[in-house]
Amino acid sequence: MNSADRILGPREEDRTPGTWTVGDWRILVLLLGGLSAIYHWVTPSEVVHTCDPAVYLSGAESLSQGHGYGFVGWVDEPRIGLYPPGHSFALSWIWRLRPGFPDNAGYLVGWMSWLGAASMTLAFAVLRRFGVPRVPAVIGVVFMGTAPVWLATIKALGSEPQFLLLCLLAMLPWAMGRPNSFAARCWISGVALGFAYLTRSAAQSFGLALVPVAIWLVCRRKAVAATGLLAPLAACAAFWQWLSSTGIRYPEIFKAHMGGSVAAYLHVVKGNLGEIALGLPFWRLVCPYIGFLPGIARRFGALPGTLVWVVSFGLFVVFMAILVKAALRERRQFVRVMLWLAIVYAAQVAMLPVQPDHFGRFGLPLYPLVILLVWQGVRHSSTQKWLLCGFLAFSAVLNVAYLVRMDDRVAQRRALAEVREAADWLRANTRPDDAIGMAWGMPFAHVHGWSGRRFIADYLGNPYESGEPVRHRQQRRLPPQYLFVDSRAPREEVPRGLLSLRFATSQDRFRIYRVDPTVDAAYRAEIRSRDR
Repeated sequence: MNSADRILGPREEDRTPGTWTVGDWRILVLLLGGLSAIYHWVTPSEVVHTCDPAVYLSGAESLSQGHGYGFVGWVDEPRIGLYPPGHSFALSWIWRLRPGFPDNAGYLVGWMSWLGAASMTLAFAVLRRFGVPRVPAVIGVVFMGTAPVWLATIKALGSEPQFLLLCLLAMLPWAMGRPNSFAARCWISGVALGFAYLTRSAAQSFGLALVPVAIWLVCRRKAVAATGLLAPLAACAAFWQWLSSTGIRYPEIFKAHMGGSVAAYLHVVKGNLGEIALGLPFWRLVCPYIGFLPGIARRFGALPGTLVWVVSFGLFVVFMAILVKAALRERRQFVRVMLWLAIVYAAQVAMLPVQPDHFGRFGLPLYPLVILLVWQGVRHSSTQKWLLCGFLAFSAVLNVAYLVRMDDRVAQRRALAEVREAADWLRANTRPDDAIGMAWGMPFAHVHGWSGRRFIADYLGNPYESGEPVRHRQQRRLPPQYLFVDSRAPREEVPRGLLSLRFATSQDRFRIYRVDPTVDAAYRAEIRSRDR
């Protein structure tokens, strides 16, 4: 055995697939403890305020109080749509143990740190069970576990760690070769994929991909296995559709756009397919050297932002090419099924180019599978094995360097100190039944937790925010008494006399305006007539 074989593992023909030793258990424990500590260190003690965490935190608080799955801090407590309840349900147990946000932020961060580490640890186990040697598996997991996009999802209480964990659990019985019953493995995978469906909307592609797989199994007289794959997923889909269609109190367009599950997600995909049909913006990504240059001129020379899209999408195309090539060459049927699921999932994500970070975040579940496939492609060449491990190790070092350089915990605490100022003012100067207008990208969860006030969607909200629970123009029929805004955010023009400044934070980051009810009523009536 040469030096490469001793470090990177023996050649395929000299190795027993799936070998698991005491050393692997030690590495498993070290990864779980080490990554948990790293995640807890790099994650701020206060949760960041972006769109998705506000949804998950609202749902968790609502579920913990027995109010169902809704926006507990918004007027009328509308039901949450588009975002499945699985992640909020997991977070709701933190509320039961330690009620009150943001007082329980440290517990939430601790849970997310453990969940992220558990996902990476399970990725190591799956890679090892599928035959990746110990050193490359560790390097690959460290590379994935220190990726900035992965750390960002943990810091923002994203659902990606839970989703990845469930996807890996679906792969685990096939990697381990246990239980011996084929049908039992299908049932385990089906249950894991069903819970994944309740964690992220993007998992709806699994239902589409599993239908032909189930038909193929039935044709091979494996109806029990086919039922195991489809039945749990169908039950979870039916539950989410029922949950998202009850108790919605906001206008009809809200119900259609953000109040449903399957329908809401397909609505978003349909809108992007319409843009693709018009050549915007999809062709600037698919053919960047041809199509995106005119777009730069039209979009005030936004070269950095455009390149982020091109690079992210380019990596995603490489991932898809690897998956398709592997599926064509693979002979093991269960691996083909996994590849088929991944290909359909990737194709679905490619139809959803809403924000530049989608390809990075939505591509996270593909990382373990792509690393496994690339390793299988280079396993016969010692030189290529060294190159792959060197590339992953160098990338992990860059990840850690970026992590230290971009440490923003101090800046976030300063921003949250201003949020606390505004929340204290609202608690002292407004009535409990006053409605506060606020854009969805704002620190809603913190202000609601500290002030105890309820909010409605701000009709002066940021136009670039796509994650609002209601579009501005549908929400304008609910008049706010006050308006909470970010002074740096762009806003539309408003009539003279509509707003009067009542409070500004110490660094003038946030402002609170009093809304004149007479001017507001006339303004909203004008907008409704203009929108007809």
